[in-house]
Formats: sequence, structure tokens, C-alpha cells
Amino acid sequence: MALKAEEVYAILKKQIESGGGAPGPAGVGIQKIEKTGTEDLVDTYTITYTNGQTTTYTVTNGADGQKGDPGEKGDKGDPEITSQVDHDTSDTTFELPPNQYHTWGEVTSLTLTLGSGTDGQANGYWFSFDSGDTATTLSLPETVITDIVVEPNMHYECSIVGNYMTFEEWEVSA
Repeated sequence: MALKAEEVYAILKKQIESGGGAPGPAGVGIQKIEKTGTEDLVDTYTITYTNGQTTTYTVTNGADGQKGDPGEKGDKGDPEITSQVDHDTSDTTFELPPNQYHTWGEVTSLTLTLGSGTDGQANGYWFSFDSGDTATTLSLPETVITDIVVEPNMHYECSIVGNYMTFEEWEVSA
């Protein structure tokens, strides 16, 4: 005889309200599965259960297929070249073009903006500068996220990708 949904619901509700039935026996789980042998294309695996019993099964692997035809030669890509531009220490307001490395010596201030990049490409902006006895005032676009605090007498190597700036710093030796 089939029970209606309302009858099943009433039975379950009664069991829940009364704290449920008596606990059942402990179940059996898998303790480990290990590869225990290989012959030609057939691998043997053994499953060990938590009650100590084991089951063994085999997997037949496929043979190596025939070698395929060579693919067509692809187009030659553009070379990956990052040029370096060395700036005079009086050239301290600058728009950084993407994918170039710009360097300054010791500067008291450096105001940088970011040039337009190419859509669909990771556009990077790299630059370095030295801070003298007085810490360099570094101004970047508000969209650039960084935790840089420029200290005196330090060299900075900076990288901006996706509006996040990372940097390394080390002491400038006299």
C-alpha cells in the first residue's frame, strides 16, 4: 500500500518531535584505495574497508594511439621587448606608457600618470627612482592601489599591473 505525501510527512514529523528512532549499527567506509599491480595494459586496485574487508578490481587501459599528422605552422608573433628609458632628474612629471621600464636617479618629487594600454592585454607600467636625504614625494593616479611609504635614502623598483602597484626597496649606499 502506497502512502500519501501527507502521511509520510506526519510520520517523519512525529519521529523528529519524539527525538527519532534508535541509532542504527555503525556503517562501513573506505579506508584506502591503492594500486596493487600492473600487467601490460591492466592495472589492479585494492579497496580496503574500515571493517578490514577488501575488494580487488581491474582497469584496462587503452593502448597508445597512432601518431597524428603534424599541425600547420603558426604565424610569427611579435617579439617580447620591454625598452628602458632613462630620465633626467628634472623630468619629474611624466605619463608612463605601457610595457616600458622608466628610470630616474635621485628625485625630490615624481608625479606619474598612466598612458592608455591595449584592450585585451595585460598592460604593465614599470619604473624606478632613488629617494635622497629627504623622502621623495611620489604622486600616482588615485586608481592605483599601493601601500608604498617612500623613505629617505632608498631605491625603489615599482610595477603597476591592473591598477595594483607592487614595489621593492633597498637602501641607497653612498
